[in-house]
Amino acid sequence: MQIVVIYNPRAGRGRGESAAMEVQQALIAAGHNVSMELAGPAPAGRPEEHARPDLVVIVGGDGTLHYAIGRLVPRRAAVYHFPLGTENLFAREFGMRAEAARLVRAVSAWRLKDVDIGTCNGRRFALMASVGADAGVIRRLTAARQGAIRHHHYVGPVVAELLKPTLPRLSITVDGKSLVVGRLGMVVVANSRQYALRINPARHADMADGLLEVVFLPASTSLGLLARVVGARLRCPGPGVVRGRGQRIRVQAEGLALCSQIDGEAGPAASIGGMDLDFGVEQAALRVLLGV
Repeated sequence: MQIVVIYNPRAGRGRGESAAMEVQQALIAAGHNVSMELAGPAPAGRPEEHARPDLVVIVGGDGTLHYAIGRLVPRRAAVYHFPLGTENLFAREFGMRAEAARLVRAVSAWRLKDVDIGTCNGRRFALMASVGADAGVIRRLTAARQGAIRHHHYVGPVVAELLKPTLPRLSITVDGKSLVVGRLGMVVVANSRQYALRINPARHADMADGLLEVVFLPASTSLGLLARVVGARLRCPGPGVVRGRGQRIRVQAEGLALCSQIDGEAGPAASIGGMDLDFGVEQAALRVLLGV
């Protein structure tokens, strides 16, 4: 079997390369042909259309997977996430672990599933995107980021966001029908049910149903927003939450310091005025090798 290992050397507190080498050695010992690539743009001199492995192993976090999506979809190879990030939501969804022996067993079992990919203004994502306070946290974290991210790095940005929350005025349409008009709060557009810290506001999202789930959490103050987030974690988000499902979702935001996040990475932003985000879904665009 032809296998490509794409790795982020900074992942796992700098052990991304050593973990990738461990994966490579285990797969070679199992009789497979394995090559290695750094995470990022496609290597020079190796056009994507000529790179057709059977499997791509992503060694890193959800961000590493996110930035590899554009390389994965055209290859039509199966993908396995060898998780070295902070949350590892994609790996959690499919039972994947950062254990070379388990990966080898998964390759031997070869159980595949085709799943959907979301798009936000043409940018592909695997998990979810949002506009509001959580995107504000990502914006603050990205501005202060130095090296690998651990859970404690979020404390400062979360506190700063609670003191001065990002609460845009949102209007949302789903498949051309109005869902929310001019209300303060945050919105999550989810392809997956998984979310950071198992808050999981879109618990019914299904990566193989050809639809995106949208969840609007109304809030006009930081305390109100905190109550919504805690409620989502406890599976009791409170009254006023608006939900919808569809293939085409449009989010219009008004306010200051507008920002979004996509798969936990910084998304489109606007300093003042308004921001429009158009979401779509590419059905069964990504083939996943399931964990064992």
